[in-house]
Amino acid sequence: LTLPLSLSPPRPLSPRTCSGQGPLSSDSASPSPTPPDAPWPARRGREGRGAGGQGEGGCRLSMGESTEQSLSGKLSEDYWFSSSARCPLWWRGERSECWFRENLHTVLSSVNLARSCHPGSMMQIKVTSLMGADLCATISQALTRSDGSEEFSETRLSLVMDGENLPFPSLTCQETNHLQNSLQRLKIVGECASESAVPLLIDAELSFVNPAISLVHRLLAQRFNRDRPNIWNTYQCYLKDTDQSLQTDLSRAAERGVSLGVKLVRGAYLDQERQRAQELGYTDPLHPNWGETDLSYRNILDRLLCLVGVEDPRIWVLVASHNEGSVAFAVDRMKDLGIDREAGKVLFAQLLGMSDHVSLALGKQGYPVYKSLPYGSVDQVIPYLLRRAQENRSALAGLGRERRLLYRELRRRLVPWRG
Repeated sequence: LTLPLSLSPPRPLSPRTCSGQGPLSSDSASPSPTPPDAPWPARRGREGRGAGGQGEGGCRLSMGESTEQSLSGKLSEDYWFSSSARCPLWWRGERSECWFRENLHTVLSSVNLARSCHPGSMMQIKVTSLMGADLCATISQALTRSDGSEEFSETRLSLVMDGENLPFPSLTCQETNHLQNSLQRLKIVGECASESAVPLLIDAELSFVNPAISLVHRLLAQRFNRDRPNIWNTYQCYLKDTDQSLQTDLSRAAERGVSLGVKLVRGAYLDQERQRAQELGYTDPLHPNWGETDLSYRNILDRLLCLVGVEDPRIWVLVASHNEGSVAFAVDRMKDLGIDREAGKVLFAQLLGMSDHVSLALGKQGYPVYKSLPYGSVDQVIPYLLRRAQENRSALAGLGRERRLLYRELRRRLVPWRG
């Protein structure tokens, strides 16, 4: 859940909105989650035996079958909901279509939760919860080749997203089916989020799958970001090529006349990125130290704020940082550039429980602030929180100050006569 709050004095401090975050798919090699209580769709007329055995609830599925070809935006009449329909136990796992379909229902439930809270709610999502990380890596590698760029062009993938069956020579039959299903799942989520007025924040992941994730963002943005950014992308400032990637996306958005929502973060996969670069023998994609990452964050943030300051209608910025220095820099630059804090073009975000004093200070001054609350089982959420802790070392260094502030406030409330 993401709990945004807007605290404008003299109103009391209270949460303003809330939204959900989809399942955390690639953080650990944990078993697949138990299917949600919400039923999942099964084809009519397919009751009876599952592929290779008796399935629970009579669900017939096979690894090579496109199980979602009738899904586009909403469930068609070919599908029905049954609370007893569940994936066969032998077909559960982190790489199965069933697992991704269960994730789809979790994501849609999160969108509905966000919509039911308050206007302005937002939601975070990992693309690899709906499309396999292996397939993302394959597509990302193919995009570096000229023939791969043509094979996985936005035009072709957009047709597949709309239900057309196109060949992909570099993929196996199973991978092609999975790609078709994944793109249609993403389209469903995009349509649901857009119709519900719940902006979707696509998380960045490891650099070797990010090109495919950015491609997914462009496909969805082309459809749903005409008037305002319903689909946002995340930019990791610890990567050396983020500056160039963002500039390319800014130019592309201007050419296509679509809005660009930028969620700006430092980056959370520091150890994994460096370990993979060392093992595979390629150049480290990260800035060499935290100081250069911080400088990259400020430079990119400054450029984005300048675009917002000249009233570029296409650019929206989410300053996702627990660093007090970065937040103060953003606030000062907004004042210098005359950016209206109530216009909602520049937002701030922190995890619930981290830098809460920063969030409250921003809220009391009238800045829109979002608090992110990831949810799920312990083995899913803990790796996510550990990466956030590593990403935000400066925030951890300030925990002593935050404890002192909490103690002072607690004392003020309990024993006010002591001062």
